[in-house]
Amino acid sequence: MGVNSGAGKTSAALFLGAAVGALALTSTAFAQSALLVTTGADTGDGSLRAAIEIASDQPVSVPIFVVTRSDIEISSTLTYSGRAPLVLIGNGQTVRTHENTTLLALSEGADLSVSLMNFKGPGGFNIENRGDGDGSGGKGIFIDVREDQTGVVNLTLDGVSVSDIAYHGIHISDCDLADDCGAGSGGGGNGAPASIAVHLSDVEIYRAGIGAFDADGIRIDERGEGSIHFAAYRSLFHN
Repeated sequence: MGVNSGAGKTSAALFLGAAVGALALTSTAFAQSALLVTTGADTGDGSLRAAIEIASDQPVSVPIFVVTRSDIEISSTLTYSGRAPLVLIGNGQTVRTHENTTLLALSEGADLSVSLMNFKGPGGFNIENRGDGDGSGGKGIFIDVREDQTGVVNLTLDGVSVSDIAYHGIHISDCDLADDCGAGSGGGGNGAPASIAVHLSDVEIYRAGIGAFDADGIRIDERGEGSIHFAAYRSLFHN
């Protein structure tokens, strides 16, 4: 399966180019309604980390357009602490790290939408090279649901890959025991009234969850009164 292949990628790339061009030509007031990632650097002006930090402080969702031609190398977790939806729109770039750390974490249970981006860990994990020897291994994408959260927590991925992660490739946790949350209907832990909705299109998760005990390519822990709504189209989960 080619995650970012075919007509869908071309159309998305053309749309992104048009959107960026429009941003450059419009007024300053409108330009401030979106953020641009223009460098693959870990920190500083134009970095993805800086854009996420700015978006975290906004009362409404501010879309982030990743327009740098290079991949993005990070050394520590990108943490979004806002409650408004986080929207990342790329054009095939890879967010990568050589550290055994979570790549993207949403600490306040915000909705997440990602298009045409990849998340890649250091890889090389196996039963003899565990990534959780000194604690929990790194995750690809992690959403931590607030204990009092209501409504629906939404994760929407389109043209996204997650690979070479020690722990869960994708993890949504509505459980007050965090990584100690029990599995199955009889598992321990309490959760929020919120439900969780996951929509995946052209997503590939591979070489994830093989560097830690009881780790998965994708894991959704739902406790409390909510339900899980899951749909995946043209997606592949392997290794």
